[in-house]
Amino acid sequence: MLDAYRADPRDGHTAHPQHRLDFARAPWLLGFTHNASVDRATFEAVGGFGEAIVKWGLEDSELFYRVFHHHGCPPDLFARDPLAISYHMPHYRPTGELLGTLDNIRYIARKHPRYDFEAMHSPATLGQVMGKVRLYSDAVAACRRAGLGRPGVLPAEVRAGLADRTLIAGYGVSRLPLGTGSHTFDQDAPIDETNWHRLGLMLQDFRTGQFAQFIHIDLWRCLMPDDLSLLVTKGLRKADRLVLVASHSAPDAASMLPVPFVDDLDYAARMLAARFDVSTAVHEEATVLTIR
Repeated sequence: MLDAYRADPRDGHTAHPQHRLDFARAPWLLGFTHNASVDRATFEAVGGFGEAIVKWGLEDSELFYRVFHHHGCPPDLFARDPLAISYHMPHYRPTGELLGTLDNIRYIARKHPRYDFEAMHSPATLGQVMGKVRLYSDAVAACRRAGLGRPGVLPAEVRAGLADRTLIAGYGVSRLPLGTGSHTFDQDAPIDETNWHRLGLMLQDFRTGQFAQFIHIDLWRCLMPDDLSLLVTKGLRKADRLVLVASHSAPDAASMLPVPFVDDLDYAARMLAARFDVSTAVHEEATVLTIR
């Protein structure tokens, strides 16, 4: 009785085997409240729905995002039951109301400045976003295991500029002597007003030209090509220059699989030089690509 266009919209996002695996890493993305349940103790522990979300969309996803993190993100916390049926009554949705979802994304991203929600940085199917969540999470863990992203590899000429307005991403970077107006994406420090757990694909909370430089240590090497391009584009809107640091102690790229890892720095420089002013400096512990 139902054709392919009137089934559960989540089916299309989980049809591929890899998306069904990704569901365990970001189940909150499919937490539509027209047919979902959660125990009362958890609901109350996380504070219920976020009542500051007053425009259409994502109030349910944001709730289940908090539920997922509240329980420590175990892969078996959520389950889908294909036999559970709901009847969703149609209602009028003006275009302006639908566009309000973009405001909600910005609000939730500021409330939860982590790389898993940052996966919603660009239009994509929910299955693709779930894949990004898995990729980012695995990349952050892989770089930590490999000892990458550490500020100890920063050469003297980069350290000399840290007193200027700096946005810097890595592990332990919040302990650097940064100047006034700086901000960190330190994956090893708690989230607070000046430190977030983003990768740099959502930068809308910063003003254009707010920073003198955006330094990214190693984690940029785990981004897929489209996301690396986005990092450069957005980074240069918020900072005068983007400084991509690549540790020489990095393991072979094959050992990082299935996490992608840029090890051909010459190719990366040539790729970016087609559109930007790129300079390459090779130091004892790291190679630095400076992009303007």
